[in-house]
Amino acid sequence: MGIRRFDELQRSLGMSRHRLADRLERLVAEGVLERREYQNNPPRFEYRLTEKGRDLYPVILLLKQWGDRWMVGPEGPPALHRHRNCGHITTAVLTCSECKETLSPFDMQVEPGPGLASSPPESSAPSA
Repeated sequence: MGIRRFDELQRSLGMSRHRLADRLERLVAEGVLERREYQNNPPRFEYRLTEKGRDLYPVILLLKQWGDRWMVGPEGPPALHRHRNCGHITTAVLTCSECKETLSPFDMQVEPGPGLASSPPESSAPSA
C-alpha cells in the first residue's frame, strides 16, 4: 500500500515499536522484505518487497477476499482494489495457467511431484 518506513508502518498498524521491529527483522531474514537505507545521518531505513515478497501478493489478495466475504460486518470491506490499467474495482480470480478456466477444488487432482521424496527446505520457522 506504499508504506515503507518504520514510523509509517507503526502508525498504520498500531503496534508497538518492539513487536514491529521483530516482525520486520523476521521478514527480512526470510527474504520477503529488503531493508534499504534512505538517510545516513542518522541512519534511517525503509522496507521494500523482494521478488519472494511480491510472489506473496496473489496469496494475500485471495485471503483478503475470503475475509471480505466471510468476516466483515454490514459496513463492508475496509479496502477495495482498483486495477490501474482499466480503472475498475476488481477481485482476483484463480485460473488455470494453461486453459485459463477458473479453478475450484472440485476440478483439481493432486499428483506426486519431483520433490516428494526429498526432505523439506531448512527454515528458521519453529517446528510443530
